[in-house]
Amino acid sequence: MTNDNDSRKNTDCTHEISSLQEYEDYLMKRYERYELYKGRLFYRGQSGEYKTFPPTIARDAGYAQNEAKIYEEAISMAKEEEFSGLHFPIERLSKMQHYGFPTRLIDVTSNFLLALYFAVEEINNVSFGNVYVYIADGHDMESDQVQVLSLLATIPELSVDEVIQKYEELYDVTLSRSQVLEYCDKPVFMSYSESLGKSNPRLHNQKGTFLICGNKVVDDGISSEIQSLDIYYPMDVIRIPYEYKERILNELDLKYGINESIIYPELPSIADYIKRKYRQETANIGYRTVESDDSFYFERKGTWRKIILNDNGEVTDEQKQDEKKQQAMRIGAIKSTVLQIIDELKNEYNSMSLFIYKTSDDLITNNWILRSHWIDPDLKENLKPMPLGEKDEANEGVYWTLGKSSSLRAEYNERLFVEDKTLFISNHKTFEAFMQIHTEILNIFKKNDIDSFKTKFLEHKEHLGKLCRQLGDFGMSKDIEFNNLLNCYESLSSFASNIDYASNSNENPMHSLSIDFDTFQKDIDIILKQAPIWKDKLGITDEEYSETEPAPRKKSDYQYVQKIPVSETAIDVFFEVQIKVNEDKTINIFGKTNLFDEAILSLSINAKGLQMNLGKVTILNGEFNLPVMKKFELGQYHLSIVLPIYTTQSKDFIEKVGIQYENLKGEFVKREGIAPTIKYGLDFVIK
Repeated sequence: MTNDNDSRKNTDCTHEISSLQEYEDYLMKRYERYELYKGRLFYRGQSGEYKTFPPTIARDAGYAQNEAKIYEEAISMAKEEEFSGLHFPIERLSKMQHYGFPTRLIDVTSNFLLALYFAVEEINNVSFGNVYVYIADGHDMESDQVQVLSLLATIPELSVDEVIQKYEELYDVTLSRSQVLEYCDKPVFMSYSESLGKSNPRLHNQKGTFLICGNKVVDDGISSEIQSLDIYYPMDVIRIPYEYKERILNELDLKYGINESIIYPELPSIADYIKRKYRQETANIGYRTVESDDSFYFERKGTWRKIILNDNGEVTDEQKQDEKKQQAMRIGAIKSTVLQIIDELKNEYNSMSLFIYKTSDDLITNNWILRSHWIDPDLKENLKPMPLGEKDEANEGVYWTLGKSSSLRAEYNERLFVEDKTLFISNHKTFEAFMQIHTEILNIFKKNDIDSFKTKFLEHKEHLGKLCRQLGDFGMSKDIEFNNLLNCYESLSSFASNIDYASNSNENPMHSLSIDFDTFQKDIDIILKQAPIWKDKLGITDEEYSETEPAPRKKSDYQYVQKIPVSETAIDVFFEVQIKVNEDKTINIFGKTNLFDEAILSLSINAKGLQMNLGKVTILNGEFNLPVMKKFELGQYHLSIVLPIYTTQSKDFIEKVGIQYENLKGEFVKREGIAPTIKYGLDFVIK
């Protein structure tokens, strides 16, 4: 599916990995295991600092204006043997791309391991690496689309008539005007070609191929604007943080022999590989312990610590200006620093849990990049705690756990931080509205009349629930002490649901309510005591407080995008459903559908605003049947049948319908929310 509007979506990361095994597992589960996508998966690995993907010919106005001249001069000025045996434009463009000439080709690969190599090869580049995953039809180098698009590079004055004439001269085939316009307007992915690889050893070693770019069609003519890879939505953007680049590069070499000498089979690349392989890196990372707690259990003395790297409590202006470099630390260097910390402390403790953070913001959101657990090997077996993490074979007693998606989480968490004045006013004004209802229902509760309490609570339930959901959802502060107060507001977010549950408790609801009121009163007391102090500390005047309304935190809206085009042969989904009401008011649900066998459907019934999940059924021979043993009251009901997202379905079913249900269509297919689903509804009455 093409993207004509927003190229930024091409760079949005969807997943983060920290090891080769994690990368392989993810792609195998998501894509590579499906025969449906064999030959249709393309990958591009590159540094994450680049946000758009134009071909090199479009990166300079001079290149773009003189594309045909560049093509002709490259061939005429080169040694005769360089282009000997290469008769067609795509073959020559491939050779030119190899040697760094500006062309309309963009490098991609059919091998996801090689794409990963390209994403991590620049280990000294502190930007993260990205692997972009595309699903699209591949075109042979002999296809009309590839031949037309490559021919465009050879024509100085582009026009439909000129393309038709040149194509006929070169290939002895006459194309129609509509064919030329259709082929010119859209870049296409080329299938991997052994014949291109024979003339280009690097391309062969890289299992490389290309996306070949076209020219935008405007007013039934070919414009000079060259389309880029940005027109395609990637299915996935997999991030490799800087910390893990070198580690993964070494894993690729160790497990598959993928290294510089293979990817770039020239002597300078072999030299670079050997130098990197045997270079010894020393760690010189400062750190600061910001929280700690010691524990004692018989002869075991343990410590638990939170540590910020590259932070001694005094950050210079120069460090602030180059924060990105300040945070750039390879995971090997981070581990070496942690081992130094363990060595410094192990004479005092025989058990340690160390949580490592890159920044103070990560500390606030508890987004650690690494956790280390050390257990003294000499500690008695019955006193040893259970080890946490992966064992370090080279360092006895040490275990490691890598933070999950710490780079992605840091980006997301940055959106949570809100200016402190706004946070205080939003939370406290909502708290004041909350307290009006809280005081009213608490006074009724003290009268020990459960029925009156329930009546009053139901009167305020909807509004109270809304206020509770808002409390604590206004954002976070970068001030740890102020966050302690904000946590008290947030703790009240469950008040309405807890009181609702307790008031309907079958066993002694008054006792349950008493416990809940007492529990929440602790946070209320802290707020009442601390709020005036923080209002003064933040410099909020009475006038400012009075005039400012609570500001809901801005949240990112996710818009589902159909990235794989719906197939022209997609089936139009239908349902035929019957509901049999038995004498005892239980029901049986029978259905027929043209959905493929092994589809898993979720069924539910809605009545008077309340939803009851009935369970799941699996399609067999185009039919499904679900007996529901619950006895229903007389009245109107709505049956909902849903085909959930693809991750809940069987592999065999997805082989037929695709991961974006691109082989299904019709009124019941809903392409919205987080992923496409199928939704069918039926009203019925029990008399």
